Amino acid sequence: MGGASASAPDTTTGPISAKDLVGEYVAACEHRPPSDVLGHLGREVNKLLAEGIAPDHIRAGMDRMRAKGCP
Repeated sequence: MGGASASAPDTTTGPISAKDLVGEYVAACEHRPPSDVLGHLGREVNKLLAEGIAPDHIRAGMDRMRAKGCP
């Protein structure tokens, strides 16, 4: 699982979005996951952000998911 290390985006322009987090995930994957997987992931991340879950915690979960292998 080679993927590049994704750096945290510049959040000085506003709060982090689900699109930002999914973009980081995709950038770190060796191969781009299927669109339906990314759509589902984006919806779930959006729900977590809406519930007040910290972006760093979401990133940690996505890192674990990527370690298992990007779909």
